[in-house]
Amino acid sequence: MNGSLVCSQCGQTLEAFKKDGLLGCAACYPAFAAELTRIFKRLHGATQHCVVEIPKLETEVTLKARLRDAVAREDYEEASALRDRILVIKSTSI
Repeated sequence: MNGSLVCSQCGQTLEAFKKDGLLGCAACYPAFAAELTRIFKRLHGATQHCVVEIPKLETEVTLKARLRDAVAREDYEEASALRDRILVIKSTSI
């Protein structure tokens, strides 16, 4: 692909994109489609987005609910571990 490609919307050039890695606007994607496809394939091994499930972050509220449940079940070992995790969350969220 030659370096003379230019986005008709914002004027971003392919060479500027290659230099700084930033696209100027949404119209740059179709303007540089062929080059972007090659770049994405090289960087990510694929050209389509694959959804990866991200584990839910435990919040203080969810941990407290689990703590109450553990105490109700008299599972004091789990309750102690949950209490410690809550204390860590409280100490890191200033």
